[in-house]
Amino acid sequence: MTEQDLVTCHCIIGHPTKPKFLVVKHKTAWAPPVLKFEPGPIDYRAEMISFGMMQKYGLDTRVLRPLMETPRYHCVELELSEQAANENLRAVWVDIDDYSKFRGARDGKKDIFEDWLKQAAKGEVSPQRAPWEKAGWFGEADQWIRQQLDQLELKVAGEVQQYRVGWNASCVLAVPTTKGQYFFKAAYAKPPAEAAFTRELAAIWPDHIIRPIAVDEDRNWMLNADYTREGTLRPDKDVIPEFAAAMARIQIESAAQPETWENLNCPVYDLGFLQKVQAGKDQFLPHFLVGDNRLTDEELRQFSKALMVTTDVCEELKAFALPNTLVHRDFRLDNLVQKDDSRFITDWAGTVVGHPFFVMNLFYQGTKFELLAMEDVSESTQAIKDAYLNAYVGIAPLEELAKAFQLAHSLFPLWRLCYALEEIEWVEKNSPRYWHFQSRMQVLARDLIALQENQES
Repeated sequence: MTEQDLVTCHCIIGHPTKPKFLVVKHKTAWAPPVLKFEPGPIDYRAEMISFGMMQKYGLDTRVLRPLMETPRYHCVELELSEQAANENLRAVWVDIDDYSKFRGARDGKKDIFEDWLKQAAKGEVSPQRAPWEKAGWFGEADQWIRQQLDQLELKVAGEVQQYRVGWNASCVLAVPTTKGQYFFKAAYAKPPAEAAFTRELAAIWPDHIIRPIAVDEDRNWMLNADYTREGTLRPDKDVIPEFAAAMARIQIESAAQPETWENLNCPVYDLGFLQKVQAGKDQFLPHFLVGDNRLTDEELRQFSKALMVTTDVCEELKAFALPNTLVHRDFRLDNLVQKDDSRFITDWAGTVVGHPFFVMNLFYQGTKFELLAMEDVSESTQAIKDAYLNAYVGIAPLEELAKAFQLAHSLFPLWRLCYALEEIEWVEKNSPRYWHFQSRMQVLARDLIALQENQES
């Protein structure tokens, strides 16, 4: 890979108490520190970025949040934990007035650095900004982790490391101990609170859900042993149907205890919820009409037509009278753990109560759309579907279940679209994740249009 193929990453390091950031002397100009690395998403690159900052500049930093993320350019905000001695580093702190002396010619494009300084000068912090994207949070989490492990007579054997950051929904830290690695997870405030919810699920279904070893309900934190050491994330294709059957059994049993999920603040997103969203379709427009891939007038007309069709589909699906159940909204390979003969399902953040078959929207492929399937399991999707539906045979005949599933399948793009519309409200505006959800909504709208056209033909 040549240098032209590498991603350029600017790093904004804020002053601990003043609205300033650090600029360093490069060959011919002053600018924020810059790194180059192979293309890829930011959220799993925190340790690589911190390592690069130490190696290149002698600065001990942690990643707070991404400010810009494109295939060829990243900009991230870092927290300076302490400055290592590096006599060769020429660096100064600049504020909004100083910045004009260091910036290059502008062509009217968005200036990330200027925007950061203006917000810092005003003391502006979005209410949607995740706690782990704020300076000082890591120290609190580190202290809590060490306290919990000490109570369990486990000794931390090294530094707590950023495992996954730059993600609005959660933050994951890796903790080395003398008895193996542990993982800490903090989740956002969107109900149900994942830590307490996971603990409750594990108490009911210990054979399929791993119980956290420690939970902080107030801060929505939890700590787990590294179950991937003995288990396997992304299990073999031939055992995935077993996970689907296990999920179905959990759902069926969950239908009998709605009070439990209500007490845990689990939202209800049933077919009635979808129909309310259909009636308020104008709320999609602000997200459909932005960016280079905005929907055209013709596509908006086709979307409205497709939405009318889904209204009738919801009514048809209601007629099968299948009970509302828990719906894991991210049931996919990365959240399945195979450990000997055990089958564990992880990452229950964002779980809702709704039509059970929506849980399969990331697995089942019945159209050409990659978004509705996982490419590496596409050949076995029929076996996954069969195992899932067979678990429901005690509730309705298999033939009826197959018809209901096909109807639910035609609603999958709408289900994901409603999820994105609701999720974006929890994301800081004008952040990379916000733009991601807007782009995803445009893709899903086109998928819904194409799916309806495919069925008509």
